[in-house]
Amino acid sequence: MPLSPSGRDWVNQFPGRTTIDYLEPGFQQNVRRFLDAIASARSGLPNENAPVMIANANGRPPVPNGMGRAPGQAARVAVAPRPRVANAHPRVRINTTFRPAQRAYMMHYSWLINRNQIDPRNVPRYQPPDAQREDQKASVDIDWVHLDPKGKYDPAASKQAALEMVNGFSIAGLGVAPALSSRHVFKRAIDMTISWNANMEIVDADGQTVRIDTGARDGTNRRLISVGATYGVYHLGLVNGVFNQQTVNRDRPHWSDDGR
Repeated sequence: MPLSPSGRDWVNQFPGRTTIDYLEPGFQQNVRRFLDAIASARSGLPNENAPVMIANANGRPPVPNGMGRAPGQAARVAVAPRPRVANAHPRVRINTTFRPAQRAYMMHYSWLINRNQIDPRNVPRYQPPDAQREDQKASVDIDWVHLDPKGKYDPAASKQAALEMVNGFSIAGLGVAPALSSRHVFKRAIDMTISWNANMEIVDADGQTVRIDTGARDGTNRRLISVGATYGVYHLGLVNGVFNQQTVNRDRPHWSDDGR
């Protein structure tokens, strides 16, 4: 079968999935429990024991110590605990669950070509990671090498086509090439964006309430990543129980059954 030149059109081939129904059953159950915990979490909470100043009896605001007080202002100011704000649940957007091996292949090599880490002429043909799986057998008849009008290799055109694919796959910001044998290929990974407001309390798989009041308010938060691990959902930044912030930032939305 003749090869088709690389470029934007390939992004729509071998589409990925964005629902957890496509995940392997065991991991799917773990993800559901983690997502349920996130949905039940309370965010928008103030700092613990943070006081607020209450206006005095005549309704005027207090004056800091040492600055005196306005005429008629009470000498003493009442202090009360800061009330909790209205409950606001975290937000989750699932970007990818199952990714066909063919799509992983295109993502991997388009990223490498765009970063000048491989010559388009040296990209190998697609090979199924698991030859026994029917969903991996379909070939990827893509030609990574573009030619100029004279029939000579055109490196600029080849790289431009790879860039179109990188942008189409939304992987330009990744600090590492998408894996050829990704856990997504085996239905054991999920890419999701998580965010919340102010502080948050979430219950881990052991029934313990974890307060998250430090760090980023997104899926790269160290405490949230630790909570996910109790459910068997591991962020890329937590492998074998060791947290690595640099690794977290390489693929911020990526979670899997083993942290890879």
